[in-house]
Amino acid sequence: MSRSIFVFIAIAALSACSGSDNGSSSSGSPSTGSPSTGSPSSSSSSSSSSTGSSSTGSSSSSSSTGSSGSDGTGSTGASVTAIDLPSGAALDPFVNPTFEDGGTNPNAATPSGLAVAGGALWVALGNLHPDYSPAGNSFLAEIDPATGTVTGAYALGLEDGGLGCVNASAVAAHGTSVVVACTGDYVSGGAVVFDTATHAITHRLALGGGPGVIAVVGDTAYFGDSARHGVTVADLANGAVTVDAAHEAPVCTDGTYDYVSGLAAGPSAADVLATCFDSAAGSLQHLSPSTGAPIAGAGVDTLAGPSGIVYLGTTASVDTYAVLDAFAPAVQLAPWPSGGAAFTGSIALPDGMGWSDLAASSGALFVAGGAGDSVTRIDLATSAVTGSAALPAGSDPFRIVATDAHTVWTTLSGTGQVAKVRVP
Repeated sequence: MSRSIFVFIAIAALSACSGSDNGSSSSGSPSTGSPSTGSPSSSSSSSSSSTGSSSTGSSSSSSSTGSSGSDGTGSTGASVTAIDLPSGAALDPFVNPTFEDGGTNPNAATPSGLAVAGGALWVALGNLHPDYSPAGNSFLAEIDPATGTVTGAYALGLEDGGLGCVNASAVAAHGTSVVVACTGDYVSGGAVVFDTATHAITHRLALGGGPGVIAVVGDTAYFGDSARHGVTVADLANGAVTVDAAHEAPVCTDGTYDYVSGLAAGPSAADVLATCFDSAAGSLQHLSPSTGAPIAGAGVDTLAGPSGIVYLGTTASVDTYAVLDAFAPAVQLAPWPSGGAAFTGSIALPDGMGWSDLAASSGALFVAGGAGDSVTRIDLATSAVTGSAALPAGSDPFRIVATDAHTVWTTLSGTGQVAKVRVP
């Protein structure tokens, strides 16, 4: 099952935890834990501020050099290294009849968002049963990017072991910290700010709703609310929620089924953009940096099926973004000065790939194809597809983060792993 449809399956299963503390603000000092470690082993491949307590577990990886990408570009020199993530007892389930079934249905890592901060890769682990019902608190896995070794798995629960972050989804870097969205039960969701140096949760953000995608600029974080179709806002410097779900303005309202599928902001936060995926016609919305509300008269561009957005850079005071239009399928280029502008370029993508996410680094743009089990690279200077890397069948790459002009990390919904992918 694709991770992208998980949000709708989990609603009923999560309803029992609607009173859980997904975002109460508190503070505390770090507790100790022994991080999980593991060494790669070979396999086949086709191409309260509470502390995050650590549990033990092992990891293994599979690596190979791929030849042709599954998009038919015939690229060579691609490589994929898939890494196992902590699961089962290593995720230290919260013992409660609502979330634990006596071990007959073991916990799965269920990786979702990921980010690089403090010299490590951080991956949100949903800690779900195979049927996508919650097994307890979510975790953050810490991975050494150089070796691919899982060096820690940190629980995001309360200091007393109670539920603190359920159904973790997106992850975003904020200096040496990471921000993790806790989608929860889509009513009382929140987020946590995790210090990667001390392995402590420094803030819990009581956002409400069902926070999903995140954009961080300066000390401000924006969260796409999966439940109420708007955007919540928080100050990461002091942990204050400035716009919660009860006061957010509607952003995606065109269809009967709609949600904020992507958020991005330039370094000055003069422009904050949101992509709306809905049942009528998707759109690109220009938001107020202070409230997250749509700016009247700023212009809305219509898209077939926008699935994400990434900031590319600023030239002559014009911010440029890349928008993934999964149904077109294409990447749309959107220069966006204050007041809005139309798309100025379109990069076609192969059809039938189930494009799920995009990331940029060093003049390159990468797009993950969940159904096609591949990652494709685009040279932004020429707007040309330069190559792709084929992942093992059934991997279902979901979220990606780029670390240089040829390397990305991606979570694999189909296998419950994370992979380092080199694309020529």
